[in-house]
Amino acid sequence: LELVQNSKDGTVAGSLLSVLNRTRSIGGMRLLRDWILKPVINKNQIVARQDAVELMLKNKLSTEKLASVIKYITDFERIAARIELGIVSPRELGALRDSLKQLPALRNILENLLSDVSPEKSVLLKRLMAGLQVSSEVLTDLLSSLQENPPTLNREGSIFIDGWNEELDHIRTIRRKGHSWLSELEASERSKTGISSLKIKYNGVQGYFIEVTKTHIDKVPDYYVKKQSTVSGERYITPELKKMEDEVLSAESRENELELHLFNELKEKLKPYCLQFRSIYSRLCVLDVLISFAEVADLEGYVRPKIVEEKVLDIVAGRHPVVAQLLKGTFISNSLKLDGKSQCVMLTGPNMGGKSTYLRQAGLIVVMAQIGSFVPAEEATVGIVDKLFDRMGSSDDLLEGESTFMVEMREASHIVTNATERSLLLIDEIGRGTATSDGRAIARAILEWVIEKINCRTLFATHFHELTELDCYSDVLSNLSVGVVEDGDDVLFTHEIKNGPANRSYGLEVAKLAGLPQALVNRARELLNEDKATSFDKNKYTHKQIAEKKVEAGYQYEMFSPLVTEKIVEKVVEPADYNKLKDIVESIKKTNLNSMTPLDALNYLNDIQKQAC
Repeated sequence: LELVQNSKDGTVAGSLLSVLNRTRSIGGMRLLRDWILKPVINKNQIVARQDAVELMLKNKLSTEKLASVIKYITDFERIAARIELGIVSPRELGALRDSLKQLPALRNILENLLSDVSPEKSVLLKRLMAGLQVSSEVLTDLLSSLQENPPTLNREGSIFIDGWNEELDHIRTIRRKGHSWLSELEASERSKTGISSLKIKYNGVQGYFIEVTKTHIDKVPDYYVKKQSTVSGERYITPELKKMEDEVLSAESRENELELHLFNELKEKLKPYCLQFRSIYSRLCVLDVLISFAEVADLEGYVRPKIVEEKVLDIVAGRHPVVAQLLKGTFISNSLKLDGKSQCVMLTGPNMGGKSTYLRQAGLIVVMAQIGSFVPAEEATVGIVDKLFDRMGSSDDLLEGESTFMVEMREASHIVTNATERSLLLIDEIGRGTATSDGRAIARAILEWVIEKINCRTLFATHFHELTELDCYSDVLSNLSVGVVEDGDDVLFTHEIKNGPANRSYGLEVAKLAGLPQALVNRARELLNEDKATSFDKNKYTHKQIAEKKVEAGYQYEMFSPLVTEKIVEKVVEPADYNKLKDIVESIKKTNLNSMTPLDALNYLNDIQKQAC
């Protein structure tokens, strides 16, 4: 069904998730994916989600405000995990703080949204709103401690604001005074020495030093102690500068150590609240998904399905959510009704006619309905499905050494073993991986088992037109077919689902549409007509006898004829000069051309020509 990824390259594009996903948060997208893979079967839970989506559709302005706030909320779940592991960074705690600050705004928007709503219609949103609050102690600690833009690494410093810790403030005062004192010392030394280019610099290897260019080296006073020579000048240190260096560097080191200690204390203090952070974020993710449902329903024109406990699936003018979105309004909608009178539908018709799309469409609408989303239809009543089984497509399992047919049979076995009367089965062309007679027998046996043993809602697509007669023997089986318009040898697939079985599969017409050469298609049509005209009972005659009888009936093996034996060929009418030509052939076989001269060869060829004429 391509619920969360497509079958072509495994990406999200073209899946149901890609259609429904308009979430703003990473957690919202994760939750939507989980919902799609695990639809709920509790009616009250489904209806509560639908009520929330409907309320958001009716109050688009409030919904837009909610979405704009959620857009800037960080991934609480990830940060909570990193807090518990002790590896959270200052910047992540800053993001957590900024997100928690949005909770009051979210609560206000929800309160306005729910102000005039009846209690039974606002169950879910009220429950979500009640959990959107955090301990005041936690919020106070984060708001009153962290810088506006905390660093990425906890060893970079500048994590906490001034005024939060007295000891930290004292160390910072020493460091800041040290830096201002260095500026004052630089100005003083320039004045004393008369060296205008004198500078006090710092690097991680040598610490603080006075740098003088070579032009002014003769002006350097005696109390300057040489530290290093460079290409452009000399570097010096003074006792006064050395003393201040020790104080400033000591203050910076102490500040970093104290900030790291205080940050570790803050992380430990937040650990008991990680469960609360996760709870808040889970509610925000639910809001995000519900907003996404409302926006998609508004954009695509989806309707609210009616959820019931009965074994019903009634879809009026339903659409495939993915294909309909791609076709931009040109998709042909179709209805479906499964109930007690007709809970099993057999669908026949040509390939490319839309059978598989119709089956997938039904499955996707059920999934959408049971996750609380609105659905692509004019009306829909969905009886809750406990399990959805989809047997479509064909593929080998090379790693397990299983053929396409073996995989198909394993999947069929899984279905008939695990399906219940409340399940929905989507079975497409079962039995096509083996001989026609075997496949038809298996398909019929599976269909009979589903109807008599499981007794569940089923859509059964097949090319075995003989099976359409089963509706005469079952009260719960009905036939549907894909619409086709014929114009001579050309056909047009209308993609409309009609009552009654299809007349044929239109395989040759599909082959023509696929681009096979016209001569090849014409030959296939001749062979098909001859097969119909010269069909024999395989239970009455052997394979060889059937071939002989076809020859007697005038059937000519003009192209590939692996069935023709020598005995069959003798029955073909021989030409009048058959014996003369046979003598010529025998003569040629006995002649040794390698022993002839060119002149002898020409004379021999002349003799053969005279005999043939």
